[in-house]
Amino acid sequence: DGWGKRRLFVVPGGMLTTYINSYPTLRYGFFGGSSWSTPAEAIRGLQRRYGESDTWPFIGRLREIERLRAFLANPHERACVVTGPLLVGKTRLVLEAVGSADRAVYTDEPDELEQSDLSRLDETGALPVSVVVVDGCSARIADRLVAWTNARERLKVIIVLDGAAGYETAEAPVIRVEGLDSDAIGKLLRAIPEVDWQKHQWLERVADGSPGRLLK
Repeated sequence: DGWGKRRLFVVPGGMLTTYINSYPTLRYGFFGGSSWSTPAEAIRGLQRRYGESDTWPFIGRLREIERLRAFLANPHERACVVTGPLLVGKTRLVLEAVGSADRAVYTDEPDELEQSDLSRLDETGALPVSVVVVDGCSARIADRLVAWTNARERLKVIIVLDGAAGYETAEAPVIRVEGLDSDAIGKLLRAIPEVDWQKHQWLERVADGSPGRLLK
């Protein structure tokens, strides 16, 4: 009847996503609950939490970044677990690694995550998601997520443990994140404009290799 008339259609989210994705001018559309965010949104959340500037660089972790990107590129591995002490920088590391991955989503509410939430993401063609980061997991939740993910054929899940440095599993690669060395901490301190040289050594000792502790 022409564009002058308004109509209201109620359709399922998956159908709407498929419809929008049929247009070549749009890369993809994602519709999900409030617990999901993009990696870029998650990094902005970390910056708000710790009072970071968006100009502060991501320093070090080249070996861990390469291991995560190798996991993302490996078609035979579905789940990966990242573990290490509290405030050592696990979340920022993972977000930096998946930042270039197409169709990644993030949640830091593992206790609220239902298997049906992940199953919907894994439905081929229904939602354009290929990588899921689940942050703040306990060892129990990690075990459950690894078992579920290994039964998938498409979705990859990166599980970030909440301070469980001694976690072990034979069902998925485990990346252990250690503290930054003094050179890397020094570079991070020099990137913070409000830190003068008199506080530098004291903050380096307080941080003890943990960027999160330094930022707090």
